[in-house]
Amino acid sequence: MAGDRDLHFEVVFDLARKKRTQVSELNEYILSAVEAEIIEAYEGGRTNSSESFIVHMEKPENILTSQIVDGRVFFEENPAHKWSAFPMAMDEMGNVWSLPIAHTLIWGMTGSGKSSPLQSAIIQAIPYVEAGEALLFGSDLKETELLPWDYSTLFEDIAFTADDSMELISMLYEKLLERNKMKRAWLNFGGDGQKADLQRRLPATKQTPMMIFVIDELLSLLLELFQRGAEGKAAMATLAKIMALGRAVGFYVIAATQNVKQEFLGAMRDNFVNVVVLRNAATPNMNDMMLGEGSIERGFDPRKIEESTEANNYKTSGIGYVKGETGDPNLVRFAYSDDDYVSSFVLAHPDEQKMATLQSGQLEQMLAAEVNEGDDINEKLDQLSPIERNDFLEALEVFNLSDREDDGNFTLEELNNQ
Repeated sequence: MAGDRDLHFEVVFDLARKKRTQVSELNEYILSAVEAEIIEAYEGGRTNSSESFIVHMEKPENILTSQIVDGRVFFEENPAHKWSAFPMAMDEMGNVWSLPIAHTLIWGMTGSGKSSPLQSAIIQAIPYVEAGEALLFGSDLKETELLPWDYSTLFEDIAFTADDSMELISMLYEKLLERNKMKRAWLNFGGDGQKADLQRRLPATKQTPMMIFVIDELLSLLLELFQRGAEGKAAMATLAKIMALGRAVGFYVIAATQNVKQEFLGAMRDNFVNVVVLRNAATPNMNDMMLGEGSIERGFDPRKIEESTEANNYKTSGIGYVKGETGDPNLVRFAYSDDDYVSSFVLAHPDEQKMATLQSGQLEQMLAAEVNEGDDINEKLDQLSPIERNDFLEALEVFNLSDREDDGNFTLEELNNQ
């Protein structure tokens, strides 16, 4: 635990066949017995057989809002020692939180700090790119978060238009099918003293590097594809196939999107193993859909995160809840990588041809410029006619894992036979 352990410490009670509510009532007794300032339930220490409390002998400082997590320091102290987990944030107890590598959705309103988790994932992937064990691809229709990386050799390709994104999605799917065939050839059922290897999940190696597809403003991309008719809808279906098959063969989508209505993200939620929910103004149902049923009632409420502004020194930027395959949400603050730090990676791996087109200092000016958020995605959605709106919702159903076999869309068996 961070801080002075004599002043801030954890107390754990064995439930001993008692109801959790009975043990929870002990907090007032503990408060008076040790003359503590504050006592609070600690979700992170709770197990099926125990209840955990944090006791504060004096009013604690909120370590998440007390200072920005400096990316330069954080990533030097917490490199990604294994390809399957990227350290990216600090939790309320001062512990490092790592992103399990899988499809990840980053969701929050403008100004909530979506760039921090997005850039953190890229930076932690760089050593694997340098070693030939990862390949980065991107789509950024607003030309903001990924634009500086286009001037480096770290990304294989970044699409800045819907047409280029369609080509990139098609190319990635072809590579996925090739790798799926390779995976079948590597199956080993053991016997004769050999250990079986059923290729359930391919490791990141030079032969099978991680294929990480970073998408900024996912829903904006999908709307642009939808508005391109049959060709665009085909690209949406192909992206859904990549997400359905990708994890087993080392293909991962890390996508960010603005605060949007539940009806548009609902069909896609099950595709993402990890969700990062930053400050938003959505309904409790929307937040529960992202973080798990009843999360708001249990206190995991991103709507209560204070607005981050220049006036308060951006004290809550990059703070949000993270949720993986299991367990309760966890409140963390993502490391912030400033313009100089991002530039250092670009300048260390320059695309000489593209760099030659820049005037002196133009890269720094590009990074320092105010981010152009562009049109709000909700405004674009509101401009759709009722028929277009329904058609778009139907197009998004291609991502709905739960309905896939019933509604006539592709099944995993059909995908594997392609």
